[in-house]
Amino acid sequence: MSMTITKEFHFGAAHHLPNYDGKCNNIHGHEYFVRVEFKRIDGETKGDGMIVDFSKIKSWLEPVENDLDHAYLNNIERLENPTAENTARYIAARLKQILSILGEEEIKLESVQVWETPTSYVTWRADND
Repeated sequence: MSMTITKEFHFGAAHHLPNYDGKCNNIHGHEYFVRVEFKRIDGETKGDGMIVDFSKIKSWLEPVENDLDHAYLNNIERLENPTAENTARYIAARLKQILSILGEEEIKLESVQVWETPTSYVTWRADND
């Protein structure tokens, strides 16, 4: 049996797509919705029955939200072409960096979903890297 734990957040930001021939080449904004999913490396829960406490995940997400909320995404290093796909990759890389810095080796980021609109989203999965 394998279990995952999921947390969601949202942020508002502006961007433009410099390599796009169309409306999105102009500066515009979105209210992004993000869902992140984690699991323990062994696929199980800890002795307390949890994969990880939701409040701990919230603390991991805070620096990512601070990077992105009310930002001009094109000005963020490694996100100069902020497509939904690249934004998901950026969030995944930041979360993996945070987990590494904090020594959370038993926790693995499984997926990141980024919605640019209520009907359009992209999914990054750990097996993509």
